[in-house]
Amino acid sequence: MAERKNKMTREAVKVPKTKEELNEFLRKLSECHQKIQRIQLEANRKINNIRAEASEQINPLQKEVDSLFEGIFIFAQAHQNELTNNGKNKTVNFPNGTIFWRKNPPSVFLRNVKEVINFCKEKNLLQFLRVKAEVNKEAMLADPETASKIKGVKIVQKEEFGVKLPEGEFEISKTIRKTEKRKV
Repeated sequence: MAERKNKMTREAVKVPKTKEELNEFLRKLSECHQKIQRIQLEANRKINNIRAEASEQINPLQKEVDSLFEGIFIFAQAHQNELTNNGKNKTVNFPNGTIFWRKNPPSVFLRNVKEVINFCKEKNLLQFLRVKAEVNKEAMLADPETASKIKGVKIVQKEEFGVKLPEGEFEISKTIRKTEKRKV
């Protein structure tokens, strides 16, 4: 079976040869970023205008939908026994749609969690409490020498290189190195 090679082609990267050229690259980077921002602002302005127009058309329709739904609900509630054959059916089909009643699964609502926990502890209702064990990563970072002796634990640190333009809002960075601290 022939081995497949996955070749990725990249455009040749221009590299500055002097500090002056590096500074020129930074100027061009800043210009490109400013052009990108202008294009994005214009696109966002157009999108906002489209959304505003759509909203003007949708609002009266949504009010009609809400009113029609409310009317259907009032009728269905008043005639529920007749429509559902005294509760034997939960769904009623009509030529133009279906109405239905359904109950969601039960859920638990807690008003004051600490109070509930304390009450369960006091009354020995421990079946309603859960103890959760979690790894304390902050403690591992505080003592990396001991933590790195644990099987499956690596303390990892990344080094990044970045460019920040004078505008202050634009920054590009990439990870250049990932180091692991291990004691063997």
